Amino acid sequence: MLKRLSSWFSGRKLEEKTQQLCALPWTHEESELILWNEAQRGLGRIELAGRSGLFHAALLGVDILENQLLIDVPFPSPPVDLLLPGAVCKISFSKHQQLLQLQVRVEQRLIFEGRTALLVQIIERDFHYDRRAGERITFARGEWPLMCMQIPMAEQLRARIINLSSGGALVNIFGKHDTIVSPKALVGMKLQLTDSCCIDVKCAIKSISYYRRPCQHTQFRVQFMAMSESDQRKLDLFIAYEQDRRVQNSRALTVLDAG
Repeated sequence: MLKRLSSWFSGRKLEEKTQQLCALPWTHEESELILWNEAQRGLGRIELAGRSGLFHAALLGVDILENQLLIDVPFPSPPVDLLLPGAVCKISFSKHQQLLQLQVRVEQRLIFEGRTALLVQIIERDFHYDRRAGERITFARGEWPLMCMQIPMAEQLRARIINLSSGGALVNIFGKHDTIVSPKALVGMKLQLTDSCCIDVKCAIKSISYYRRPCQHTQFRVQFMAMSESDQRKLDLFIAYEQDRRVQNSRALTVLDAG
């Protein structure tokens, strides 16, 4: 079985895989998304039963004929009993605003390219456009929450959050800082959501942009990779509160305009 998987992972061309996948009851959008993530070794977001924290795993390969995936062991490391053969979990892969949610069953743990991996069987698929973009909160200038960004082997930087979702953020730092860290690097961040609420999160740098005008500043687009369950709840509650506050303000303005 491992030999068969390896031949698919390393020996088949993307076009050939696409043709095989289209022969199965997969839509073109589903097949394009999963193969794109395989080529990128994209990170899937995993939902484990009884756990609300963030877990991620890299997609190492797709077995077209058997409807199986090979994924890295999720990180941060969850309890082993949640990933024993027979365990069922959900894993989501995205591309731009498209989202493919898969319910999978763990078949076995095996060694692939010198590291432990999980072979999982796809049970159900659900493809739709990612609605998380609608849950992203954009803050007005002057209301940007504070964030402290710990760059490996460098000083701690103070940044401001321009927009925020449950899965990531766009942060701004005044000055030129586009060379201190590279895209895909992992950094530690401390988010000051309110005066009394602070959370710690490990992030992956997705992109870096440097601007000279109207003043020098650097923007980092980050994806949240790991945080505690309690911090995840704090973040979700903060986002829900901010969304509700915006709805209430919008309704108040509508009433005033009508009056």
